[in-house]
Amino acid sequence: MSGNVAVSAFAERSYLQFWNAYLQESEGWYTKTAMPSFSAENASGDRCKMRRIKAAIMLAPVLCATASCVGTSADRLFDSRPLADPVHQALRISPQNTRIEFVEKAGKGSQAGNFNQFSGTIDLAANDIRAAGIRLEIDTRSTATDVVASTQRMKSREFFDVDTYPNASFVSSSIRPKSNVDSYLITGTLTFHGVARKVTFPACIRLTDQVFALDGTLTLRQTDFGMVDAAKATTNDMPVKISIRAPRG
Repeated sequence: MSGNVAVSAFAERSYLQFWNAYLQESEGWYTKTAMPSFSAENASGDRCKMRRIKAAIMLAPVLCATASCVGTSADRLFDSRPLADPVHQALRISPQNTRIEFVEKAGKGSQAGNFNQFSGTIDLAANDIRAAGIRLEIDTRSTATDVVASTQRMKSREFFDVDTYPNASFVSSSIRPKSNVDSYLITGTLTFHGVARKVTFPACIRLTDQVFALDGTLTLRQTDFGMVDAAKATTNDMPVKISIRAPRG
């Protein structure tokens, strides 16, 4: 910013110099008690004075404007800092506005469960769903079902092994629209059971002035994440449903 300060100081000094010249010359020009003589010497000097006064008057507004732009206003004219995006929002994901549920299928039966502890954000810019970024962090130790034995089993080493892998996450890399209205494909990195893999899943996303709403189902292929024993005991593909209602503002 030193260059901007120098420009500001120069503008202010130049302005003051011209303004002082104007005041001094005008005082001498208009306060003479006697009429000036019309000799060639005086006429030449008077014309010179008048030209300097005119120059000062003409330049004063320009220099004043320049000084006000780059001087006491903290060098705003040359400030390269980006302007704040007035429509950028970081929406919060929490258990109060989001549900993350899974279904364990074994034979003809199934057991629904969910994660109770997680957090995340949705970075929304310019009200463009395609430019949004979704980040989600899950505490797998919060795994729960409506049956105590099933909950313990899902937490065990056979399935999620929550003691060894207490954290899971998803970070989106792209959100692409499909042909249907409000229909998108979300791609990102899913880290689960200590393994990170790229996944893509469909979702319905709606954006209003009040809420960012998302409903999607991600397929967790257990063998892709090292859960071989779980895949043998149940269906390999485990659907994980994500429902978000993140308020705006």
